[in-house]
Amino acid sequence: MTSNEIPKDLHELMLLYAADAIDPVDSQAVEEWLASGDPEARAALEEARLVVMSLLESLEPVTPPAEMWERLELKMLKTSKASSNKQTVKSEATKPARTDRPAPSNHNVANSVPSRPRVSVLSDSTKPVTGETAGSRLTRFPYWRSAVLAASVAAALSVGSYLLSRATFDSKLARFDEAQSELLLKQQAAVEQQCGVLIEQSQQLTEQAEALTQQTQSISGTINVIQQALGEQEKRLAEQSVLIQSMEGRIRASDQTIRLVSAPGVQTVEVAGTKEMPGAVGKLLWDAEAKSLTFSANNLQALPAGKTYELWFVTDPAGPVSLGTFKLETGEGENAGENAGISVGRAIISTRAPLNLTGIQAVAVSLEPISDVARTGPTGPIVMLAKMQ
Repeated sequence: MTSNEIPKDLHELMLLYAADAIDPVDSQAVEEWLASGDPEARAALEEARLVVMSLLESLEPVTPPAEMWERLELKMLKTSKASSNKQTVKSEATKPARTDRPAPSNHNVANSVPSRPRVSVLSDSTKPVTGETAGSRLTRFPYWRSAVLAASVAAALSVGSYLLSRATFDSKLARFDEAQSELLLKQQAAVEQQCGVLIEQSQQLTEQAEALTQQTQSISGTINVIQQALGEQEKRLAEQSVLIQSMEGRIRASDQTIRLVSAPGVQTVEVAGTKEMPGAVGKLLWDAEAKSLTFSANNLQALPAGKTYELWFVTDPAGPVSLGTFKLETGEGENAGENAGISVGRAIISTRAPLNLTGIQAVAVSLEPISDVARTGPTGPIVMLAKMQ
């Protein structure tokens, strides 16, 4: 019989078997289980014996009233004497003496006892006992006492089994609660640890974000400084570009002036300012054969916004012919001083006149609006003027 084949009732019957309070059928089933050699059966028996011993030790002894035992002893004494006398007379009268009958063995004593009548030994009746001997009555008294004890043990076992089951259940429940509490505490500790890690990581990320913000601000400041420096550099480059262009113009004008001055047949004309700009003075170098000229002026007034100077030849009969526009030079270079970047009233222009130009009567400078449209004659005031010979 395997452990899976063992009915649960055998474990419960083992308590009654250990208390000697089991019926024959159930006792046979328990004994068959023990005879099978199953270690679980032997363990169940040992456990049941321990439970029975514990229960018997826990029961408080009960002392019966003294008069009860006196009445019982008196009744047993009377019954024993009457039965003994009657048995002696009957045996001598009806049965021959036999010497070859073997003595019954101890283990067959119980089987040789006739069945008991259902008469209480505690009864007050003084009638003679029939159908059985006084010896058999006295022999069966321990069985009655055992039955009472077995019933008491069975009842105690039932209560003890309930208490044991309840104690086992309470113990398991307590262990379960303890395990649950321990698990919850571990989970709570793990969650707290994770929260601590997350908080620490959040603090680190915050610190990194602040460091990145500071770096970004520093980089932005550096970029602003670089942009300002680049702006200033671009401004200086633009100014230098203007200066270079101005210097290139001067060089060309100087070359033209040198060429014109050294060339034969070059006419020099002094040009003065009109009442619109009386302080202005200028000079024109004109090569009629080559149709080239250089005009330089000083003490010109600063140009208003959106205005420019324009040089003209006045001819007859074609009328005014534009020789180009020009602006004032600015103070640049190491000797510019306080006039650096400011128009200083000086201008120079070198150009060529149309090859078919004839009949030149005068040279003039007018103040004109800046425009991409070619003009056929001065529209603004004449600020400088000179006659040609």
